[in-house]
Amino acid sequence: MTALCIILDHISAADASLGGIIFTNALSQEIMLSVGCKDLLTGITGQAADAPSALIACPAVDLKLAGVSGTLIGGEKEGAKCFDQASDRMHAAVAAIQCGIMKGSFQDALAYSQERLQGGWEIINWSGLRMLLAEMAVQAKVAEMVVSEAPLAVEQQDQQWNICARAAALHLSELACKLTTDGIQILGGNGYMKDYGQEKRFRDAKQVQAFLGMAPMRKLGLISALVKG
Repeated sequence: MTALCIILDHISAADASLGGIIFTNALSQEIMLSVGCKDLLTGITGQAADAPSALIACPAVDLKLAGVSGTLIGGEKEGAKCFDQASDRMHAAVAAIQCGIMKGSFQDALAYSQERLQGGWEIINWSGLRMLLAEMAVQAKVAEMVVSEAPLAVEQQDQQWNICARAAALHLSELACKLTTDGIQILGGNGYMKDYGQEKRFRDAKQVQAFLGMAPMRKLGLISALVKG
C-alpha cells in the first residue's frame, strides 16, 4: 500500500486523471484479492501477487463487452461486503491522490505569484497573498504527514487501521477542495482558464472526494464503526 500511495501522490501532483486510472485498476484487483481470487487475478494479469505489483500488468483500456461470459467472484449478495473490505485499504490511496492534487496546486500557485506583476512588483510581496500561500503550504505539509502514516497503519494492521485510513481520506478530501479553491483565487481570472490547470485540480479534488462513496455516507460509516468498537 505504501508503494501505491507514493505512486499516486507523485503522479497526481501533475495529473490526477492518471492517478484515477491507476486507482481504479488497483481497486478492482484489491476486491478480487479480498474475496480470495488471487489465482484468478494472477491468470488475468499474468504476474500479479498483490495490487501494487499488478499495476504494470493491468493497463487501462476501453472495452466493449457483448455476449461475454463472466466469472463470479465472492458469493451472491456479498458485493457490498467485498467492496467494504477492499475500500478499507483503498481509502489510504484516496488520501494519496488528494495529497498530490494539493501539492501540485500549491506549487503552481507559488510559481505564479513569483512571476505575476501587480502594482509594480510580484504579487507574492503582498502580505494578504502571502498569508493565503502560507495556509496552503501548511495544509499541503499536513497532507504529506497524513499520507506517510496512513499506508503504514494499513500494512501493519494497527489498531483501528481501517478507521485511520477512512479518516485520512475524508480529511484530505475536504482540505484539497479548500486548497484548490485558494489556488484558483491566487491566479485570479487565470485560475478559471484551462491553460493554467488550477481549475482542473479543483474539479479533480471534488471528483476524488466521491471515490468509494459520497463523503456524508462515508462519515456515517466511520462513526458507526467507532460506535461498534
